[in-house]
Amino acid sequence: SLYDFNATSEARANRVSFDRPYLWEGPGSQAVSGYELPIVRFLEREGYDVSYATDVDVDRDPGLLLRHRVVIVAGHGEYWTGAMRDAFDAAIRAGTNIAFLGANIGYWQVRFENDRRTMVGYKSFADPEPDPARKTVLFRDLSPPRPECSLLGVQHYTGSYAWPRG
Repeated sequence: SLYDFNATSEARANRVSFDRPYLWEGPGSQAVSGYELPIVRFLEREGYDVSYATDVDVDRDPGLLLRHRVVIVAGHGEYWTGAMRDAFDAAIRAGTNIAFLGANIGYWQVRFENDRRTMVGYKSFADPEPDPARKTVLFRDLSPPRPECSLLGVQHYTGSYAWPRG
């Protein structure tokens, strides 16, 4: 886990793999069934013409967002690559309508490795990546800063909640 609270020995990892079992429901889980599926069911039931993309799809093809009139981010998209942030900034500049239905979106910058099967997130300037623009820190801490409020209109307040320990 990239979090201390649910990691082995309360020590977060700096890499997590998509090639793992997913915790669909439970403490700290970000279940697809909680965020994405309700909006998918609604849109399809109401007959909207929709297509779907993952964060990995947007990272691989940043122009993907420009091919749509509306982009909906239904979940808790806390971890984005620089390419993803660039894609959303470009889409907004181009007039694409964006709806963020979750919170704490585009908060941490991460990188992908292993053909985008591994997410890297040191959450620190101790990240060994030599390019400062690719460090896995808060977007607002990059130089120049890219605070999430410049994209979303609001900004996550660090420390505004405490995770329960069990």
